[in-house]
Amino acid sequence: MKTLHLDCTASSRVWRSITLLACFGLVAGPVQATQAFGFNSQTFRGRVTDNVSVHQWIPTPLFTLLMQSSRDQWGIDVVQGTSMFAPMDASGRPSQSGWHDHPTLLTIGLIVEGQLWSHEKANPECLKVLPTGTVFFERRGEIHNNYNLDPKVTAVVRVIHFIERNESATRRDQPDPVTGNPTTAGAPPPACPEGVATSGFNPWDMASPSQR
Repeated sequence: MKTLHLDCTASSRVWRSITLLACFGLVAGPVQATQAFGFNSQTFRGRVTDNVSVHQWIPTPLFTLLMQSSRDQWGIDVVQGTSMFAPMDASGRPSQSGWHDHPTLLTIGLIVEGQLWSHEKANPECLKVLPTGTVFFERRGEIHNNYNLDPKVTAVVRVIHFIERNESATRRDQPDPVTGNPTTAGAPPPACPEGVATSGFNPWDMASPSQR
């Protein structure tokens, strides 16, 4: 099991650049990463070493989970993580993760403290509000930027990533999909009114790159 604990808010400009590359994976060619601010994450990675099959058909609700894995170099890994978003700073600047997506089969998140505001590429007009206790799901290719707009309370998020073993990183940095800026995220929009639909599930997003 591997432990990663990196501070993505280093003050030195040079060290910040190095740290962000380490936090979110080295990429070939020009870096397309909107900068994180007031955000840090710690993750632990472990292998699923056996096939997993759990099904409930009756009584409802329907539940099914099937994973094919091995003790070898192929299969599924589970990455557990804790992410922290500092409160908005004195100048009114919110902490943020920076625009990114996850090359994962599925990511499950739980807001355990504070509140997040999520800006999704699929829903660019407003921010989805995620209060304490919210469970959320993210699939491969769903680009988003998460904020903490609270001036007093730190937001703490626990995540579980299910990822193919040959994938080394659980995060891929992205340019701002609204403005196209490769390094700086635009100002966040207002919060979504209650009842506004958010992005839906597309099974094709869960296909591996070789299957798309």
